[in-house]
Amino acid sequence: VGEAADSLMVAIGKLGAGLTLKANLSGAAFTGNVDINKATPSLGLSRTADTGTAQVSILNAGVLRWGVGIAAGAPGNYFIARHNDAGAYVDTPFSINRSNGIANFTYTPTAPTAAAGDKSTKLATTAFAAAIAALKANLNGAAFTGSISTTGDVSSDNSVFVGGSGNGRLFGK
Repeated sequence: VGEAADSLMVAIGKLGAGLTLKANLSGAAFTGNVDINKATPSLGLSRTADTGTAQVSILNAGVLRWGVGIAAGAPGNYFIARHNDAGAYVDTPFSINRSNGIANFTYTPTAPTAAAGDKSTKLATTAFAAAIAALKANLNGAAFTGSISTTGDVSSDNSVFVGGSGNGRLFGK
């Protein structure tokens, strides 16, 4: 019995030493990386009520810089929150409404301007649209230089009016 009790005490001592390397289930602070190695890893944040915010906080040297999560209340819209150098909340530059999927930008987003004539699925900026509009003739008083050719109807009655100031001519009727 003495040897068994000694072995049991050694086992309990080893168990206790091993537990000091484990994180508490509440309020644990990890000082190293946390890796989830699985084919489809998942990390869940489960709010217990609509009144709370579920957020992953991104800190730099212990100071909050960014927050990513879902906002308090229903429907739980997704957000990215920005914080200043002291860690105080500044604003939410981006959010998505969960009910309808509409993205909201606090500031006007910018993007590179595609070359005029680009017919890809790239984002069309206002600069791109202005460049395309500058290539079109003004339909009110446009002055054309050179030849004009058409393929198809020019007007609803298949006529073309050439000239102006009362001395023009109507062709094609």
